[in-house]
Amino acid sequence: RCAAGAGAQATHDSVMGQLLSCCGCGCGCGCGAAHDEDTPLLSSVHALRVRSTPLPEVDGSALGDAEARQCELLARVAETLARYPPPGVYPGETREQWDAFMAHVKKVVDTDEGDRGTVKATVRVQMAEHFADVEQALRTLGFLPSGPSTGGEPSPVPDICEVTRSFAKLSRGACKEKLERVQKKIISVSVMAQELRDPASETYCRLLKGFETKLPKDKAAERLAAVTEQRERDVARLRNDASTLTQQLQSDPTYLLWAATRDALKPYLDQWAGIDSRMGRASNARGVNFEQRSRAMASRLVARRLHLPEDRCHVVQNVVWTGVPGEVDLAVLCNGAAGDLPAVAALVEFKAHLFDIAAAYRQSGPEARAESGKVAIEVPAEGAACGETVRLPVPASVPCFVVTMLPPHEYHLGFETKLRELLNKQGPFSLSPDADHTALYETIRARFANRNPPLRWLQQVGGSIVIVLPDSVRES
Repeated sequence: RCAAGAGAQATHDSVMGQLLSCCGCGCGCGCGAAHDEDTPLLSSVHALRVRSTPLPEVDGSALGDAEARQCELLARVAETLARYPPPGVYPGETREQWDAFMAHVKKVVDTDEGDRGTVKATVRVQMAEHFADVEQALRTLGFLPSGPSTGGEPSPVPDICEVTRSFAKLSRGACKEKLERVQKKIISVSVMAQELRDPASETYCRLLKGFETKLPKDKAAERLAAVTEQRERDVARLRNDASTLTQQLQSDPTYLLWAATRDALKPYLDQWAGIDSRMGRASNARGVNFEQRSRAMASRLVARRLHLPEDRCHVVQNVVWTGVPGEVDLAVLCNGAAGDLPAVAALVEFKAHLFDIAAAYRQSGPEARAESGKVAIEVPAEGAACGETVRLPVPASVPCFVVTMLPPHEYHLGFETKLRELLNKQGPFSLSPDADHTALYETIRARFANRNPPLRWLQQVGGSIVIVLPDSVRES
């Protein structure tokens, strides 16, 4: 039998047990109550209904085709993942693989094609013409090796643009970093203060409701007013801190030299940032579009994989965990034999990028849930005011499915997004062709010590929790 169906019956039995009685009361609510014949099933715990939607309608022929092709599509995913060099940072991989991976990345970065390559070529020419104006400053700041000028441009130009973007790259950048953190804090605290002054805002309603569960109504209002005043004082204090830090920077010669160099390079920085931002937005849009287009077929395939009664299933999008950070792309719910509140039958994470499928499972799989205390989700309540939610338990037996799709073209670079983010955070790794990347390697390898590479993870889990959608979904 195809690996896509392996283990499905055991999961189905566990889930159906959850649907019929997830807490022993027979109502599927998770309240833990022991109802007897004289106690109505719909107690105050059950007063709210979940706001969800039925399983979306899908063309039956397309659904059947997708279900029948799972083995083929999974094999193609494995083939795609195997075509790219291992980065050398996962358990069992080597430093030699890392060195080969970095050489491959540098080659790809240096030979960009398309829009990014066009911008890179333009910046290279423009910067070469005016490089003498900033060359000595770059050497003084340490962005270029000290010593006599070699003439011409540094190599490669985009890396110079990147390193000069942030004063934090310098040893004396702590003050600038602190100022940036304070400025971000000012924005977030100011937004909260504004919401606390608006009785119609979700923040105002949530806090007031929380206070009213512990205090008389008038005291709850007073407590909320005190919190609002404290947030306004916090904003004033943060603005004062920002003013002090700004004055310190303005009296720092190193910062002033960096700022002047940054301004001189601004035309090139703006061009490079523009293409990076545009490509980043396009990548994010692809991810969002993938989730939107995939939701209907994916939820139907999950219900079939678990042999759930589809007429009793419904879905909720972008649900948050109770008491811990994080969100789940989709929860498949199923009504029990009795009672209003449904049980969670499955969680679903969507990843358009193949190399992120293992990372998606690490977010919401049973092992990750056990480690991080993710035991329940907050689902919007039907018709409730002030963002009221219903808490639904997520037992360890609830599976997490990962939905993906084969890319429409070959990847230039094949590795998971987390690794790309760490490489970007460490700065331009190709600034010097002979750079020793040992420190970077050790830092990243430590972060990946407990991760499996996508291909190894796929081989371990088989197709039981991975769903690969056909190209027709992309075109729909």
